[in-house]
Amino acid sequence: MELVKKDIHMNRMSSRQELQVTLDYDYNVPDIKPDVDKIIRQQGSIIVAESKLSQNRYNIEGNLSFSILYVSHGNNSRVCGITGKLPFSESMVWDEPIMDEVNTKAVLEDLSVVLVNSRKLNIRCIVTFICEGWENKSISVGVDAKCTDEGFSIEKKFSSINISKLKVSTKDIFRVRHEMPLPAISHNISEIMYSDAILENYDVRLAAGQINLNGNLSVFALYSCENEEMEYMDKDIPFDGNIEVPGIDDEMIDDIQVQIQDFEVNVKQDADRENRIIEAEVVLSLNIKAYEEEQLELLQDCYSTEKELNVKRQETMFESIAMKNTNKFKISDKMKLSVAAPPVLLICKSFGEVKVDGMEVTDEGVKVWGALELMVMYVSEEEGAPVNSVKEVFPYSQLIEMRGVNKESDIRYKSNVDNVSVNVMDARNLEIKAQISLSVIAFNPINENVITECIVNEEIDTKRAQLPEIVGYMASDGECLWDVAKRFNTTMDNIKKINNLDREMLRQGDRLIIVTQ
Repeated sequence: MELVKKDIHMNRMSSRQELQVTLDYDYNVPDIKPDVDKIIRQQGSIIVAESKLSQNRYNIEGNLSFSILYVSHGNNSRVCGITGKLPFSESMVWDEPIMDEVNTKAVLEDLSVVLVNSRKLNIRCIVTFICEGWENKSISVGVDAKCTDEGFSIEKKFSSINISKLKVSTKDIFRVRHEMPLPAISHNISEIMYSDAILENYDVRLAAGQINLNGNLSVFALYSCENEEMEYMDKDIPFDGNIEVPGIDDEMIDDIQVQIQDFEVNVKQDADRENRIIEAEVVLSLNIKAYEEEQLELLQDCYSTEKELNVKRQETMFESIAMKNTNKFKISDKMKLSVAAPPVLLICKSFGEVKVDGMEVTDEGVKVWGALELMVMYVSEEEGAPVNSVKEVFPYSQLIEMRGVNKESDIRYKSNVDNVSVNVMDARNLEIKAQISLSVIAFNPINENVITECIVNEEIDTKRAQLPEIVGYMASDGECLWDVAKRFNTTMDNIKKINNLDREMLRQGDRLIIVTQ
């Protein structure tokens, strides 16, 4: 006989580890920069340049990219900026087997810049590295059985399961470059002191062999002018483009993470060779995974009334996408400045970041809670503090409706702040509004004892030879006719014919006459 097999290729996350570290640096202010008197704003990002497994350790290397805005010390105090990159190298014990792929995500939990003295800063941050080990695995599962020799027949039982197969797993980058000329009334640029970029309202669509990525980048640049005045530019840059991804199509279900990997702002000269153009270049990193759903027909069991079959099985776990859903909601609240903060005259820019602190599966779906961290940069009339920033945290809790999710589900999420607006109510009170997007995809495990081998045993089965020719049998509730037929070496069709049955599930007390073969 021949066992007909089908090769199933699977890629699943088999291990997940987290490493939380504190990066601590003493940073000397560059000689070309004036002394520091007061720090206004600091922001940073973690860039993972290289990560690899070596024996039983997982090594991560990269840089902390930072920007600092401060007021200089002295009689002629002014707003200045510092940008830089600080290297790091961390490792963790990796007791898991070597994976085919390890994805590393770095989450910057907290960043603080403390003034040691006017020429030295202490830069400290807490970073959580989330490392996921992915395993590529292929297994041949039995989907049918054929009799290659004449003289005996095979009784077969099939089952059907819906599985999700990872068809595409890759990484790519998308570059956005844009030139922003200054308004005619603005003075020429002397120096970029501070810049930032925020990814908003992005959307990913699958097509044949490619994905379309579109959205908006909100770019902010604070700069000094040749007349020593300070100005800023806040510009929305829409982007739309295609990325070639072999093997992908619009019927697949995507799980694509998009984030800003790197960001640079430079000054360019216009046609008159004057510094009147701000060029922004943003590098977006994409972690692309696309799944295909398939109804898999499996050979669940088989036997023969003439021959003894040795069936070998293997416990195998498949995955099925339970549901994918996105919830958009708004936060509306008030922000009150502390007594020590200078009063607000004009809002320059607001920056929001969504933190997810936890998730819980409920009867209605997935409950997600966390906080929106909001920073507002503003102009004040107070002497010696022309630019300031305030930060506040706004908690949230949201229920994302999802059917078919349970405690065993593998739940993955992505979060983003789509829009933030801040209005001045008075010099010490602000009104904030923000829209948050939470997208969740849930995978349910499916454990199946699949047939991997089926061999004809030429030896005589003594138990089969001892069976009586006719048996009277009383069924238990919920008993399957297949199991009864296999136990007494006959077929379901024979039992149905003799007992005038039209169903395969038996009821408690059903009386059957069974003729063994």
